Amino acid sequence: MEEAQDGGLDRVMRAEVLVGRARMRALAAARFRKQGRAPPWRAQINRCVELLYLALEIDPNNYSACFMLIGCLLQLEDYWAAREQAQFTIREICQGKGAVLQEPVLHLATAYASLQVGDAHEAIDMLMEATKAFPNQPQPYVALCLAMEAAG
Repeated sequence: MEEAQDGGLDRVMRAEVLVGRARMRALAAARFRKQGRAPPWRAQINRCVELLYLALEIDPNNYSACFMLIGCLLQLEDYWAAREQAQFTIREICQGKGAVLQEPVLHLATAYASLQVGDAHEAIDMLMEATKAFPNQPQPYVALCLAMEAAG
């Protein structure tokens, strides 16, 4: 039993190391972006994505990796992958774990990515869900208005 617990702890620690490396890459990428150096910026963000996918293979419950991955995918304009990851994370946290999200960030990311791939109806559905889940947060309402406008 103790061996299994140590293996789980080792797995969590290895994933955290990969997330830490991804954070360092993200900081380097931010410096490159500030300098207007797109190719090294993109290379750093791509490496972040690789590290974060590895971290999630090791520890699928590492929500820091999930959130950071979604942000990196959005930066790379890989909207399909960002939307899929955000939807998966919402399902995993809310349905799989029975937890409650504290902020609408995943809903907003899903809606934004949906709009970027031309799926305004998916964006509207997600934002309607967000307004119900986060009635005191203004962002979902503003985003819903914009999505409805985009849908025509």
